[in-house]
Parts: sequence; structure tokens; C-alpha cells
Amino acid sequence: MFARTLFTLFVFVCLTTAAVAARYSITDLGSLPQNGGGASGTAPYGINNLGQVVGASFGHPFLWEDGRISAILGPTETGAALDINNFGQIVGRQGDAISNGFIFSDGVVTNLTFGLSKGTATAINDSGHVVGSADFGHGVEAFYFNGVTTVGLSDSGLPNSAALDINSAGRIVGHYSTSGDPQPFLFDTLSSQTEPLPLDRGTAFSINDAGAIAVFSDTNRAILIDEDHTYDIGSLGGANSMPLALNNLGDVVGSSLTANGRNGAFVYSSSGIMQNLNDPVSCAEWEFIRANDINDNGWIVGVGVLIDSVETQRGVLFVPTSEALPGDADGNDRVDIADLNAVRNNFGSVGEGDVNQDGMVDIADLNDVRNSFGALACTTSVPNTAVPEPSSLALVTITLAWALRVGKLARRPAAC
Repeated sequence: MFARTLFTLFVFVCLTTAAVAARYSITDLGSLPQNGGGASGTAPYGINNLGQVVGASFGHPFLWEDGRISAILGPTETGAALDINNFGQIVGRQGDAISNGFIFSDGVVTNLTFGLSKGTATAINDSGHVVGSADFGHGVEAFYFNGVTTVGLSDSGLPNSAALDINSAGRIVGHYSTSGDPQPFLFDTLSSQTEPLPLDRGTAFSINDAGAIAVFSDTNRAILIDEDHTYDIGSLGGANSMPLALNNLGDVVGSSLTANGRNGAFVYSSSGIMQNLNDPVSCAEWEFIRANDINDNGWIVGVGVLIDSVETQRGVLFVPTSEALPGDADGNDRVDIADLNAVRNNFGSVGEGDVNQDGMVDIADLNDVRNSFGALACTTSVPNTAVPEPSSLALVTITLAWALRVGKLARRPAAC
């Protein structure tokens, strides 16, 4: 299924940090061949708790798992894969101008909007129930697939609507319109009734199994509704923020304007901290503009661009990690003169400079600095491929020779 000739995969590791925030390793998901797809770049839209990722690459639906990206509907089929549940069932859109909502399960594609136009399946829960939107002949409306039949929701008071997410209890969120402005909705499939929300304008993007809802309000802000309480979760310094997904821990991801007017990918943790996934400056060659989904392990998928490259947007996977850059004594995600000085100034003692945390600043720490000297945390997956400037390299060599001599002197027996 995974033809190696059908994709290009580049992996890099980037460790991002922020005050009291998470730290991530980052993988570039690669891309599919264009094959007439038309759309540019790669965008992942969904991730399950197994780490399987789905999305669209150059206009073709894809599945990424175990480091490989593959076209799930064939190399020339256009559309987008939008969600994947924990059993590996995938939903999305097949086709472009005349599209069909589909479910892909055990290698079989099932059309959920057969005979309808503008069909898109946007979300699936672990029961295999699907939501989306399609034109039922009187305008586009939200639909619900219960595993057997596809039912439009306009008769439930949701005209001109789209269903965007469904949780394990069968509660659906999305937006509808009766006057032109989108209104968020919550629909319970068990009672077949809509339930009131504290916001009357906006779009409900995501709902978790506890019933918390992420809403993009009519004031262009990310809003979290949790147990009838409404919270503005903030922004990255700009006026606008948009929540795109919510996991079962209450973590929210999306996109926000920054203070300098750029779009930035964010994660908002249940502890109340919003982190810009572009931090720190050592990841400056990349700009992460949107986070599209987050699973219950805290893994995030989103979109980034290489700032100095002519390439289009690329899909990225953020995985929480506690690993530090080898040789980084001061924790600033780069190995430089400051780290060398920390080891040299504290050589033979306990404290700063103990980069391998073995309880002593010694030759092993100096070797870590030497092997990674010049590396940034946001580089290739082997940080020590960075080559120091000649003057810096000479200083590292001199320091290493000094450390070896200090070690020999310390081991020399005292004169009688």
C-alpha cells in the first residue's frame, strides 16, 4: 500500500519551548506527487491517538503513518482526508467541483452522499458515525451518517448548515444560518434535538467527549464553552484567534494573529497557557501558521512554511518531548560559546555545565558540547552535523586539550 516512490519524506527535529509550556519534536510529513491535483502544498487535518495522520497533499487525500505518506484513494484521485478515528477509519471529500463525502475503512471506499452534490464528510467518532455537509436539493446542509443511512439536518431547524465534529456520545457541532451570519449549533443525535449555546453568532468547530466546545465567535476570537461557562482563551498578541480542534484533556489548537500581524499556530493547554508553536527564535527558518488537530496524547498536526524557500506549505507533526539538545548547558536550544564556558568554568565540580546530568562536570560534558557545537534545536535530525566556525572549533579543541591535561594532572601521584 505504501509505495515508496509515491512520496518524498524529509524529517527534521525541532524543539520548541516557552515559559511554563510544552516542548516538541517536529516531523515534516513530506508530500505526494502532484499528478494533476491542482492544489499546492501539504496540509494535515486530522490525527488519532495512534499517531496516524490524514490530510491533503497537492490535492490528493493522504494517510501518514510510521514515517510514510500514501495516497489512500489512488495516486490520481483528488479531494482531502479530513478526519480519522482510533480504528483507522477515514472520512473526507472525494473530487473537487462535484464532490462526494466518503468513508475509507479496511481498504474500501464508501460514498456517503451518493446522488448529492457538494458532499464533504468532516468528522468520524469511534462508533463509525460520521458528520458533514451536502446539497440535498434545497441548499447545503449538515448531515449525519449513523452507520446505515445518511440524514440531512435541515428538518431539525438547521438550514444552510455544516456539521464539523461529533463526539463519542453522538453530539454534533457546527454552524447554520437563517440570516446570512453563521450561528453555532449543538445537536444531540439521541434526542434529535438542538441544544442551546451561550453564543448566538459564530462557528462551533470541535467538541470533546466531556461536552466542551471550541467556537470561533463573531468577534473573531477563540472561545471555549465548558459546563455552561464561556472563556475567551486569548490570542498570540493580535486581535484575532481561531480554535480548530479540541482534545479530551481540554487542550485547544488553532491559528492566531501575532502582535506583528502574522498568522501563528497555537496550542492552548487546559492549565490556561497559550503557546506559540513558533517559539523560540532558533526555529526561525520555519513559520508555523496553523495547528489543525490535536490528539489525546498532545500530538499536534499543522501547517508550516520554510521562510527562505520557494516551496509551498508543508504538513508538520508536533510530538511532546522532554529531550534536550545534547551539549546545551544553558537550555537556550543552541550549543555555543556560552555552553563551552559553562563546562570550562565548572569543570570538576557539580552544577551548571553538567549537560549529561551525571552529577559531575567532566570530559563527557565537554565532548557533548564539542560534538554538537554550532547546532540549533531546529535543524536536521542529527544536530551534531553542524560545523563550527574555524575560530570556535579551535577554541573547543584547545579547551578539550586543557581538560585532558587537567584530568591527567589530577590522576598523577603526589611526589614523596
